[in-house]
Parts: sequence; C-alpha cells; structure tokens
Amino acid sequence: YINKLGDIEKRVVELTAKNVKKVYLRGIEILEEELVRLKNFYELMMSRKLDTNSIAYNDTLMELSSFFKSYIIKFEAQDIPVSIDYPLALDDMDIQGIYYVKNYIESIDIENRFCNLFKKKDREKLFYDYGVTYKIDCDVILVNLFELIINNCIFSTILGNEVTNLEISEYEYEFLEKQFKNICNNIAEDKVIVSEESNIIELIEVDDSFNTEADSNLDYNDFEKITLILMEAIEVLVKRLRIEDEVVIRYIKKYEKRFIESVLSSIKSNTFKSMVTVSKNKNEQLESYIVDDESKLDDESFRKIFNEILDSTSIIEKIRIIKENINAKKDFIDILESECLFGEEYLMLFASLSELELAILGSVVFYEDIRMREINILEFLLNKKTETTLWKIEYLKFMKRQSEDKIRSIEEHMNKIN
Repeated sequence: YINKLGDIEKRVVELTAKNVKKVYLRGIEILEEELVRLKNFYELMMSRKLDTNSIAYNDTLMELSSFFKSYIIKFEAQDIPVSIDYPLALDDMDIQGIYYVKNYIESIDIENRFCNLFKKKDREKLFYDYGVTYKIDCDVILVNLFELIINNCIFSTILGNEVTNLEISEYEYEFLEKQFKNICNNIAEDKVIVSEESNIIELIEVDDSFNTEADSNLDYNDFEKITLILMEAIEVLVKRLRIEDEVVIRYIKKYEKRFIESVLSSIKSNTFKSMVTVSKNKNEQLESYIVDDESKLDDESFRKIFNEILDSTSIIEKIRIIKENINAKKDFIDILESECLFGEEYLMLFASLSELELAILGSVVFYEDIRMREINILEFLLNKKTETTLWKIEYLKFMKRQSEDKIRSIEEHMNKIN
C-alpha cells in the first residue's frame, strides 16, 4: 500500500496521519487483489506457452500454479513458496514475494510471445545445435531459450539473412568475427554500411588478414561502430518480425543493453563464439565422450587440471576442461569428489554426459544396491537413503528429472557394466 503512494514524502504523511492497522489491512486487500489478477494472467500465459521439451521450462511453469495455493499473504508476503529453476533473460532479484512472481510470469510471457514468432522446428534445431556445440542435452540444461533465439536472430539480420532464419554456418560465424575484429583494429574503417532501402545491415569484407588478438586495453569508445551495428540490427529485426506490441519492444530494448555489453566483452576476450550458436549437421552426435579407465592422470597433471577448473568462472569452460583432459573413471570420480563444481554446475556436467557415462557414475552411486539385487533405477531413486557426498546428491537430483525411457536406457548400460 505504502509503495503505491510514490514519493517518500507522501509515504511519511500516510504513515503518520493514519492508523497503522488500517494501512496494514489496506495492504492485505491490495495483495489479495494482485493475487487474483496474477492468477488470471498466469492462465493466459500458459495458454500461449512455448511448445518445447525443456524440462526446466515446463517444470517451472507447472510449479508456478502451486504459488496461488501456497502463498501466505498475512504472515509470509515476502516469501516465494515455489521452486523457480528456469532462468529469465532479464531477472530482477531485488523484488520479493508476489511481485517477484508477477515480474517472472510477465517476463516469461513476453519471451514466449517473441519465441513463438519462429517455427518450432527452427527453434528445436537451434537448441540441438547449442547442445552439440557444448556437448549438453538442451532438454535438461538451464538455458534461456529467448536468449539463444534472439542472439542468433540479431546476427542473422546483420548477415542479411531472412530474419526468421536462426541457422548460422561456420563460415558466416567466421565472417562475423573477422569483421568485428577488423573494426576493433581500425582495418574496416568506413566500410560498414547500413542499407536503408532493404533494412539489411551489410558488412563489407575488406581484408582477409587481421590481428586475431584484439587489444585488451580498448575501451568502449573503440566499439562505437559495432554498438551502432548491433542497435540497428535489433531495430531492423523488430520491423521485419512486425513486432508492434510496446511491451515486447521495451523488453527487447532492455535486453539490447546487456546483449551489446556481452558482445563487446566477448570480442575483447576472444570468446565471441560463445555469443553465436553455429549450425551443426544432424549426424553430429551429442554423446561423443566416453569415460575410459585406461588413461589415468599422474598427480601433478591432475592437480593442474583441478586448479584450472577451480579458477574458471564459466561452467561451459569447466565442462570443456573436464572433457578434454579427464578420461579415466577414477579421475572423473576424483574431480567430482574434489568439489570444484558448485550447485547447478553438477547438473550441467551430468547433462553433457552420454547414457553410458551416466551408467558408469550410477554404478558408483548405487553400488551397494546393485551388489544385492537386480538393477531397477526407478526403484532405487524412490527408496535411496539420503546421500552425504555432494556429487552423489546432485546425481540423484539429476536422474529424478530424466524421462523414464532415458532411465531405462541407462539401466541397460548398468546391467552390461555389471
């Protein structure tokens, strides 16, 4: 109630002039009204949600329905009595209670409306490409779908492709990277053109040679031209997608600032590839990495890799280090037990593993169970006693989120291992 009064002076007058109990009761009324409106909007949002296999997305949206039954206005108005796992492209962690959930549902609805402008098969192909690139199962991983789509949409617009074309080839990625770095190194001066007639931003290739190491001392003034290109691309895609809803446009413009900062930072740090999802062939497999017991690391090599993982702040980078250097089962278990991963990072690592690798880990987690009787993972997951080892706890959480078909397949691998 007080927050709705606007400036601080009005709030002070209201608190001093009125009975505090009346202020409190009016606040209760406002929250009750907000709850009814939010429930109605939640139902609208669910009616136009994305058709996707993302477990985190689907589970979070279903979980939100219980908020309207569990939210206690009088005593726990600041709490959020539901689990919200799926990340937003733009989250606001400074608000609490019903207002956080309201912002979350409204933001998800905006992201849904944008993503639904693209065909399901094109969205799914993009998620597949992302999964192949990082050896991750996109159905399981906590990745924001709006962010993947709009990033490739922006770069596709810059390349002059159809705005709904989300596929970017390896050649196109290399072309983009080269042009951006040329601009940073002042090689492409005055060669970047915005075509007003076609609303397509063209990058004119002017030099096949360029310094791949951008000057790390560059400040954002050096990136003014790139910033203008990105802003123009976003303006063009809004027009081409015929987005007229001001709410969606404001959300995209708000995302624009974060996106541009990320692109500029990636150019400076030579990690631009993390901004683009490059298209892959369908015959490229997610499950290309096998834990092999034959190549155990010596102690010094293991410590070096452990420290490298610990120093990294990116889970994608941590997974890359593990996959490129850890091949023996014992080393893999030692890495898990060294606790150089944190929270959801375990989930992301497990999501990057093949079913055989998950079965190998499962044979460790369920060791006592499978010694005594036939393997039944579903039963083990239901009856497993509390684990004390962190990675095993996270493994059980991960397995409980898998489909029954995938669990049965892992079970078959475990039987072969046994």
